[in-house]
Amino acid sequence: MKTLIPILFIAGLLLGPGYFFYCQFFSGSSVGKYTVFTQDVKTLNLGVVQSTKTSKAKWKTPVKFDLSPDMNPILINASFSCRQYTSISKRQKYKASLSKDDDAIWTRDFSISPKRSRNSKKSRITGSKITQLVEIMKFNVDKAGTYTFNMKLEGRNHIAISAIKIDIRKNVWQARPVLYVPGVIVLVLSLLLTVYYNIKKKKARNKPSGHPMPPGQF
Repeated sequence: MKTLIPILFIAGLLLGPGYFFYCQFFSGSSVGKYTVFTQDVKTLNLGVVQSTKTSKAKWKTPVKFDLSPDMNPILINASFSCRQYTSISKRQKYKASLSKDDDAIWTRDFSISPKRSRNSKKSRITGSKITQLVEIMKFNVDKAGTYTFNMKLEGRNHIAISAIKIDIRKNVWQARPVLYVPGVIVLVLSLLLTVYYNIKKKKARNKPSGHPMPPGQF
């Protein structure tokens, strides 16, 4: 069992979350990568609390690129470079859209929020930078031509974003439940076996050694 558990864990991780994550963000091939937003972000140390100062925010949208039916399915991902917050509840909202010849193909509203910590009650910023990946839309096109992607901030700016980049990918894989669901089951099984093995090992270690008493002793 000691050898079987790591094998099950790795297999489940690859077939489950690993396979799903690859299909979502890295399958197919890139058509183009574009920086759609930049901003200067500076961290200010105010005693035990850190704050940020932003300036020179600049949107570089709309973005135009060529698509055709032989690229289907097509996926647009976005990566957000920002500072890591702890214990922050606010989310930053965006609206993304795709059009062709002024005809809307699709629109999508989405939001992001930096990683949060449950141990702190005050909102603050750590010095570490994080990058969040967001799947904006997976879609097909019926006609070849030049398409226009647009993206904008909805509401107030709550998060210090230094850059937003999009990646347009063609011929992406569709994650198949027949593969990633068994992978998740195997991953959970490996974790349950790990707990069972540790409990069994602990009981065996705490079990008293029953040495027989010598004859004549009661």
